[in-house]
Parts: sequence; C-alpha cells; structure tokens
Amino acid sequence: MQNFEDMYYYLDHAVCKALKEIDRQNFGTAREELARAQKIAEQMCRGITGKDNCYEYFRNPYNSTER
Repeated sequence: MQNFEDMYYYLDHAVCKALKEIDRQNFGTAREELARAQKIAEQMCRGITGKDNCYEYFRNPYNSTER
C-alpha cells in the first residue's frame, strides 16, 4: 500500500505546482507539469501492479461494474 501512497503524494505535489502555474497564467507550463506527472504516475502504477494497463485495478466511478 505504501507504493500507492507514494504515487498519491507525488500526484498531489504535481497538481499543487500546476495550480500555482495556472494562477500565474502559465498554462503551458501547468499542462507540461500535469502531463509529466501523468506519465510518471503510470510508470509507478505499472511497477506496483506489474501490468501494462494499470487502470484495470481502479474502479470507473461512472460505471457500476467492477473491473
């Protein structure tokens, strides 16, 4: 579970940095930060789950069917 906590804290930090850039109206920098965080989080998730598609481990909030 610690690995998922690390991923969460990493994403939280990246979102905070992106929000600061948005406040400064640096939208391109904010987008780059979020895109980089998404890629790193996907790599972290793959390392945790050992699967190429880490999204199968998360429930889709818009779909009541568990994956």
